[in-house]
Amino acid sequence: MLEVLLWTALGLAGVTIGALAVPVDIVAHLEARKRLRLTLEIGWLFGLVRLRTSRGGKEPSAAPKPKPRKKKRQGRKPSPAVVRRGLGVFGDLLERVQIRRVELDLTLGTDDPASTGEMAGYAAPVVAMANALPRTRVSLTPDFSGPYFEGVGMGEIRVVPLTLVSPIAAFAFSPEVRRWFMNRH
Repeated sequence: MLEVLLWTALGLAGVTIGALAVPVDIVAHLEARKRLRLTLEIGWLFGLVRLRTSRGGKEPSAAPKPKPRKKKRQGRKPSPAVVRRGLGVFGDLLERVQIRRVELDLTLGTDDPASTGEMAGYAAPVVAMANALPRTRVSLTPDFSGPYFEGVGMGEIRVVPLTLVSPIAAFAFSPEVRRWFMNRH
């Protein structure tokens, strides 16, 4: 009986590790014209399993009046060591994400042509640095005729979930984070 339980547990662990070792492809399309629309497509098992979701694109409606919120008890803020550790794990996670393609086309303008030109001048080095990255294309077109904003963007990334386990576990079980979590109230 114990042997059957052991083999079942090992089999489940193997299936879980195998499932986490399969890459996940994430494609996001963002469109900002008269309304903001985001479409997210997640593919797993090399495209056999697909999940597609879309947000926005509807007519803006009158927002309901928000209900007054109850005040929550504030916990202790994270220490600088926890923040430093969090920034480190964020960098580790970004290293494990493969950026396959990023495209962004923006057209914008303000009511003052001088402000539009100034904004385009400030953004030009950022656009140039973004275009220097591999598999990245960014364009910014100023519109001097008046206030205007339009944009279309697409991003495609691939991540292997199993590679994210190590940095997340190292962060969660680090002494700084455990100490903050235990003493936060």
